[in-house]
Amino acid sequence: MRLKNIQVGFALPVKHFNLETIYGQIAKLVKNGALVYPLLFTEEGDEFTAEFRNAVQRLKELTGQEPTAISDEEAGESDTTFDQLAIAPCPKNIITRLVEARATPKTKNKTLLHLQSERPIILALVANGDSEYLLANISQLMRAKSIFLVPLGPVHTDQNKQVLVTRMDLIFETCLKALEGQQLQPFFWEQHWLPQ
Repeated sequence: MRLKNIQVGFALPVKHFNLETIYGQIAKLVKNGALVYPLLFTEEGDEFTAEFRNAVQRLKELTGQEPTAISDEEAGESDTTFDQLAIAPCPKNIITRLVEARATPKTKNKTLLHLQSERPIILALVANGDSEYLLANISQLMRAKSIFLVPLGPVHTDQNKQVLVTRMDLIFETCLKALEGQQLQPFFWEQHWLPQ
């Protein structure tokens, strides 16, 4: 059990509760001994939806832990840190905060606390059609020695626009490498290596 007793905070942003690949990666972490603590980034009213209730039940069954619902503003009111923090998928607002974190001497934000404590943060980036923005920030994210990115690569849409897609099926492997202080390679995948 390669992750025995490793505490992994696993944050799932709102609108991404139903990604089966993410649930599969959480199950893989648990199977390998990790203690996974689910964090659900929510917006006002989400806790009353069937989607939210189903996600809470599913995550509780997978991890044995009661998921914690937090808003962006509440994301770090506790100073509790984990051995690793995974955010999958990682939305644009969190990416922006991490890029700007070097100018933030003190913070209560849980993600930035991990960054400043140099504990591993694993990010599964999502472009949401804005790959140019994502590319502009990847090099800055990779300069922080505690940030590890799940590999990604380009695909072409029907409009022949190139977008970046993260290999969500490699979250577990990225977490393993991050414990060794290493980035999973290759980080950038050619299109023919990406699942169809």
